[in-house]
Amino acid sequence: MTDCSGVKIVVAEDHALTRLAVKLMLQQYAEFDIVAEANNGNTAVAKTLELHPAVVLMDIGMPILDGIEATKKIKEVLPATRVLMFTSHDDLDEFAAAMAAGADGYLLKECSPSQLFMAITTVLDQEASPLSPLSTSILRGDTPKQTKQQV
Repeated sequence: MTDCSGVKIVVAEDHALTRLAVKLMLQQYAEFDIVAEANNGNTAVAKTLELHPAVVLMDIGMPILDGIEATKKIKEVLPATRVLMFTSHDDLDEFAAAMAAGADGYLLKECSPSQLFMAITTVLDQEASPLSPLSTSILRGDTPKQTKQQV
């Protein structure tokens, strides 16, 4: 496993309370250094290009520029930066779009703090990508939940 000491992380989340909770949770781990926060996709891209973090924890549904488009922009310039989609969207279309944009993992916000820690350390390995239960069911060929458009 990759050495995770001093791992620079950008937390991109538009909801202030959720962003604060994630930041406080990650600060419990000495391995992680939260170097910036972003409340929209444009800020996430700018902070990432400025600070060159190892990992961007990226929400999908953000204002100005969504997380999928922000991921594309980040990966075009900094392909080694790992982007972990961290979202409440368990939607097949958004999962596929995130993977096509270059996301290195996809994790639902309903995860536990230890699952988030493991997802970040796994995505740093660059050999494996953490996937939410939705992702693994899709890869197994199971029928995913209905998308918003299907409901």
